Parts: sequence; structure tokens; C-alpha cells
Amino acid sequence: MSVYRFFQFCLIGLAIYLIGCAEKEPSAGIEIGNPSIAFTASFIIDYGTQSDTQQSNNTLLAKMPSDNEALIIEDFCLHLTHIRSYSSYYVYVTIDPAEGLLLWPYETMPEDTTLAVNFGNEIHAGESVIDEAFRKIDLQEEGILKEIGVGFKPNQNKPYSISGTIKIGEEYIPFEYSLSAFEAIDLRYHYQQAEIYKDSLNLPVTFFVQRWINNIDFSSARITNGVIRFSETENAALWTTLNERFLSSFSCLRWSWTSKDGDTLSDYVSEALAQFDKTSTNWAVNGDFSNGSAGWILMEQYSGVADSSIIQESKNEFQMKINVTKGGSKSYSVQLIHEDIPVLQNRKYKLIFTAWSNIEGPITVRLGSYHTPYNTLGFQQKPVIGLNGKSFEIEYLGVEDNTFARLEFNLGGTERIFWFKNIQLIRID
Repeated sequence: MSVYRFFQFCLIGLAIYLIGCAEKEPSAGIEIGNPSIAFTASFIIDYGTQSDTQQSNNTLLAKMPSDNEALIIEDFCLHLTHIRSYSSYYVYVTIDPAEGLLLWPYETMPEDTTLAVNFGNEIHAGESVIDEAFRKIDLQEEGILKEIGVGFKPNQNKPYSISGTIKIGEEYIPFEYSLSAFEAIDLRYHYQQAEIYKDSLNLPVTFFVQRWINNIDFSSARITNGVIRFSETENAALWTTLNERFLSSFSCLRWSWTSKDGDTLSDYVSEALAQFDKTSTNWAVNGDFSNGSAGWILMEQYSGVADSSIIQESKNEFQMKINVTKGGSKSYSVQLIHEDIPVLQNRKYKLIFTAWSNIEGPITVRLGSYHTPYNTLGFQQKPVIGLNGKSFEIEYLGVEDNTFARLEFNLGGTERIFWFKNIQLIRID
């Protein structure tokens, strides 16, 4: 079972205002429960590509090294420094969504607590030490999960974090690789990358060897006392190349790292971002409301009050009715929201929707970030919604890569009734 939107139903402990499903029974709010679930992690070495790693009967299948593998990792150890969840929130919380919620170490532990993690080829729901360390992790939080952050740092007591053998000609030579360039590492995983496995939420933290070493020529590497070492002073050029590829060789969505000099770099993993780089894809899930309220949130704040319902026009035609009974003090006092809209920099998109109202007037429609400062990521416009149904089209370019943009229809400020249908958000270039 994929964790795809599992958390919308299992981890949210707040009253999010979701839409009802009948004209006569508008719903002002549905409280969603948050049953408990254990959390584990698997730390995996994979010799295939990310597309080679499959799931069968809820068991991950990684590719093992072949008899002719160019590089084989025998020891790979990092120190786990933290696990955080990153979520959107629709009630007041003290959590900064940008900083995330610290899941581990627990509050009762020293802040500098770490856990040695050994990566391996066998995939299961975490090593026994991981299971024990994560036993008290509480995944219940008042938010909608976006990402899981996993932090590491190299073992400061070991000069080399990865060792194994490299094939030079027909001979395998031992190698050692230093991670001294990395002071701190943070890997961010999309919520869809976690899996339900043996009644636990398992996050597979996978390192792809081929992605790390592909097309690197090791034949010129200097061998010292029978060992090829990669460090700041040994095979430095190759070490730099391996450093540049290291974080993008993980299965994460994006990464950031801090150097020993205090500089911080971050980027998305291109292979992970590619799944969102698709033309003709409609990213507005359930924009025809054929599945009731799924994928949509009605938010009330700043004295705004509204209720909502789904109306069935015909056998295959549905519309959403939003009755704003108190407009509130802001345009965003009442919001119809669709989360998790991917937007890629310089890609062209089109928003299409049909809307009408009992009172003619403008609304604000925008695509922005889900947390402060709520940056605009695509567009912000004020179309005038009239008395008769009209189809609107808004084209825009993505201003940055962001897989968790938020589509907002800001309906506050005035007492009005709105009807929406056929909402689509399509990549068109």
C-alpha cells in the first residue's frame, strides 16, 4: 500500500473544512482521526537505477551487485542526526512549517544525539537498532504531510565513511572514500516515497551506486599501499567528482548539505523531479468533483464563514457550491484550496475552470507556496466572476521548482454564493 495521501486520513488531527457530498447536507467541517502507526526506515545500497527498484507484495526489491560490477561497497556508515516531518497546517500551531516537526531525537534526548546507520543490500523494515530507536516516534500531528527529512553527518572518528573494491582492469582493488567535505546532510523525501510495510510506515533511504560512479574513469587513480583512497589529499580530482554526485545518488526528492566551512548548498534530484516533468498532465486531482470532496480544502479564517456541498448536475457532471455567509476581513478569509501542485521552473502551465456567482465581482486566484511567506510560484490574478457560468483560462510560467505548490481561490470579503466545476491545471509546453 502506498502512503499516497494516507496521511490525509491517518495523521491529521484537526477539523479541516472539507466539502460535503449532497446539496441538502452542506458540511461545515469533517474532523479526521489519527490512528497510530509505527515508523521504520531501511538504509539500502542498490546497484541498479531507480526505475529498477521495484515493489512486490509490499517488499522492496533492490538490485544486487553483478559478478562484473565496477564498484562494490562493503562498508557504508553514516550517523543519523534527525528525522523531521514537513506539513501544511490549517489550525494554529507552534510548529514552523519551514523548520518542520522534529520526530527524532525525542525531546527527552540530548540535542546532539546521533545513531550509527549501516547501509546494506538486504531490504527490510530497518535494522533492529533502527526499530528500537524509532519505537517511540509519534507520527500524529496536526497537519498534512509533505516531506520527511532525514539528517546525517559523517562519523568524525573514522577518516573514511565508505569502503569496498573497485575493478581496475581485471583486478578488484580496495578503496576508501572520505566524506570530510560534508559537515551536515539533509535528505528530503516526498510523502509518496514512503511505503506501508508490515503495519509500519517504512521509508527506504536508498543509495544508487551506478548513479554515483557512472562514466567515471578510475584507471588513473593512484594506489597507495594496495588501497585507492579518495580524500582532499588523495586522488583529489576524483574525490571532488564523487562528492558532486554523492547526494544526488540517494533516492530522495531533494537535498541540502553544509560544508565544513559553513557554506550550504541545495538542489532537487533530477531523477526524482522527472516524474513531475510531464506534459498534458492534469495536476488538479478531482477537479470535476466526481469523487466528492477528495483533494479539496475549504479554509475559514479572519472571521470568514462558509459551507459547501457537491451538486450532481447530470450522470457525469458535478459542481461545487460554496456559500460564503460571512465574508470576513480579508480576501483569503474564505479559501478553496488544492494542495500538492507541482510546478517546475520555466515550464508553461494553464489553469482552466468554470465558475459563476449570485453576485458579480472579482476573486483572487493564485498559485503559491503552502507556508509563509506564501510566495507566488506561478501567478496571482483577479478574474471577475459573473452571474452566468464562464470558462476561465490562465497561462503561466513556473518561477521555481516546487512540488508542493498550492492552488487558491480566495473567496472572502463579501457574502456570496459560488459554483465551480471542471477545474484543470495542465502542463502545456
